[in-house]
Amino acid sequence: MGFDPELFVNTIDDELKCPICFRVLEDPMQGQHCDHIFCGECIDGWLLTATICPMDRMPLLRKQLKPVSKMVTNILSRLEVKCPNEKNGCCLTLPLGALRSHLNGCENNELGEKRKLSNPLSVIREMCVSNKELSNFQETVELLKQQFLEDKLRGQQLSERIEEFYAKLDECKKDIHEAFDPLLALILGGANSSNDSSENDNEKLVDVYVQNLCEFTNEGLLFEYLRQNDIQVQNIQCNKTVYARSLTFVLTMKKYEVHKVLVSQLWPIGVSAFIRGEKTNSINGDRSKCEPTSVLLESGITCYSRCEYFR
Repeated sequence: MGFDPELFVNTIDDELKCPICFRVLEDPMQGQHCDHIFCGECIDGWLLTATICPMDRMPLLRKQLKPVSKMVTNILSRLEVKCPNEKNGCCLTLPLGALRSHLNGCENNELGEKRKLSNPLSVIREMCVSNKELSNFQETVELLKQQFLEDKLRGQQLSERIEEFYAKLDECKKDIHEAFDPLLALILGGANSSNDSSENDNEKLVDVYVQNLCEFTNEGLLFEYLRQNDIQVQNIQCNKTVYARSLTFVLTMKKYEVHKVLVSQLWPIGVSAFIRGEKTNSINGDRSKCEPTSVLLESGITCYSRCEYFR
């Protein structure tokens, strides 16, 4: 909006007036392709709804506006103007270029106050200064900003520490694997060797002595008797004694089969059986030949009832 022509001491030429508001030019602007000059505020308002020059109807956009020449600005700034606060007691006359600075310090500045109130940014600025609640809100926002920055820094530090802990954890895992793997291999190797040795020990051949068998017993008959009782032997050898009516047999068998032979019920009364070199662990037969469930062989050995009868 331009200046009121009534404020000027001399008559103003029409060339220095805005063709939109018909007042003296204020913050003048002109088009890029024409010489028409307008108030900056007036032409901005015009171009909000139109894209042509209001004078010659030539295409015109906001970005095509430019300030007027230095000569026009100097002419406007030298125009003599009266203070708008003349009615309030200010009788000063001064160049138009110095009017704004005068209004900022004029003691009778009613127009200046109105202009300030008509500017939304000025109104908001005054509210921020005068309103205590808004001031407190601003302080709270600043405190929150500061707290956010501190928390962000603390979070970065914690992230760095967590990464360090993860790195140390990986190192510990690596050390544990390096120490544990050989130990595990040693344990498994020892267990395997123990199992192997145990299996090998069970596969060893052992001599079992069976004494005081009847004189009619021979290797074949004894072998069949043991087979019928699910006992496998590798070899049977008869060792003759000084007693003609008593025989001793040596049973060569695998160690895991020995416990089947050292059973008292397997042998009749008067017979003893023991492992070679371990006579202290010998057993004596306690099965009577007169048991009704037993089968009496010609050799004098009484078999279990489940064994087949043979002569």
